[in-house]
Amino acid sequence: MPDARKLESTKTGAAGPPPLVLLCHDLESAAPGLALASLAQELASRLQGVQVRVEEGLCHRPAALKDALRQARAQRLVLGLCSDDYPAWEVQAHARKAGLDAFGVQVVDLGSAVAGASAPSRRQVGTLLAAAVARARAFPGSRPENEKSDHENQDDFRKSKVHGSTLLRDYTT
Repeated sequence: MPDARKLESTKTGAAGPPPLVLLCHDLESAAPGLALASLAQELASRLQGVQVRVEEGLCHRPAALKDALRQARAQRLVLGLCSDDYPAWEVQAHARKAGLDAFGVQVVDLGSAVAGASAPSRRQVGTLLAAAVARARAFPGSRPENEKSDHENQDDFRKSKVHGSTLLRDYTT
């Protein structure tokens, strides 16, 4: 597990709202030495204000995400999945329906991180999740690419364009 001093920057007031961390229960079968329940407790105690839950079948049953989000009222979301093969569009849809910014959802493929390890490192998994929590907290939120201008600004732009054309014409003649 990461040192608590290194995690100071991810504490509640430091960079944003505390996210909900959901861990796929199926990771325990992929990484037999990794006790998710104790890892969840350790993360929750070290990352102040963060809720950590272990959900059954999170990678292959996005409805579990819907139920967890409804209960948690989270503003940010970190998913610790056992595989990178998950229905991303369904995850994003459930996040949007829960009022979250789907682009701010942090997904960590923990299955690849512990693959092939005879004794998966809780420290490594904890570091990956702590980093994802920091990214989730720092996410400023997405904005529409094309914000509508108010009518007054459009009129000012048109006037300046006409005025600029007149100046250019006067200068070239």
